[in-house]
Amino acid sequence: MFETPSCNMTKTDASIRAAVAVLLTVIALIVHSYMLGAVALVLLVTAYSRFCLIYRLLRLNQRFSTENHYLSLLPEYNTSPVFIFDNTTRRVLFKNKFAKNLDRFIAIRDRYRDV
Repeated sequence: MFETPSCNMTKTDASIRAAVAVLLTVIALIVHSYMLGAVALVLLVTAYSRFCLIYRLLRLNQRFSTENHYLSLLPEYNTSPVFIFDNTTRRVLFKNKFAKNLDRFIAIRDRYRDV
């Protein structure tokens, strides 16, 4: 039913969850509430793994999850330059180290082209 879970939340979302989990843990210790402690633990685990089952079921952040899935499939050490572009903003989302070397080569070539 479920595929391998991938990251479906942003770093900001995970940071907020971790902060709320710490706050709930402190409150749970003060009022001696096991239920609040359990909620804090779940928030902390989802913040650490950056995967939330509720997000998956409600299809929240699906585009972010899909992008991370495809990025994880790219071989980082592919000897060919690999670029991934965002279609809406036309920005480069990912480039492997060989693509970064290509950027340096193009910059050097363009510098000496005008000479």
